[in-house]
Amino acid sequence: SALRSSPLGDCQQALDENLIYKILSQKYQHVKISEISTKSDLQRVLNRRPDLVFSGVKYFEFGAGKTWLNDCLDQNGIAYMGSNR
Repeated sequence: SALRSSPLGDCQQALDENLIYKILSQKYQHVKISEISTKSDLQRVLNRRPDLVFSGVKYFEFGAGKTWLNDCLDQNGIAYMGSNR
């Protein structure tokens, strides 16, 4: 997949979230797409405690350095698909 930088400065894979949503919705009842632009957005996802996170984002830059998504998910016991740092 192609890599691109978002306005937040993070490195992410270009994903077709609508296609992923459609595929997952055929097998699972509760599928949700969340856009994370702020620390509050990230905290809402962590508080929701999803069964699985599928993301092309590796980290966010919220102003005080990099916040690694996989580290946040690991610390909260949330499974994810993607690579480590």
